[in-house]
Amino acid sequence: MDESRKRVLAIVAGILVARHIKTTDDLFASQSPRTDSFIAAAVQWADRIMRKIDNVFGTGEQRRH
Repeated sequence: MDESRKRVLAIVAGILVARHIKTTDDLFASQSPRTDSFIAAAVQWADRIMRKIDNVFGTGEQRRH
């Protein structure tokens, strides 16, 4: 996976996580199972969103050729 795609996934995942974090304790609780599950779910959803976008618009590799 190229670096620009990783950045996009991180941004999308960050937005998804931010919608569910209610307190600063949630944000900074590094060993919290709740926070870890938010992050894991957000990464999975971000990846799913990116795959759907790729299916509709194609990947950068396909557009270049």
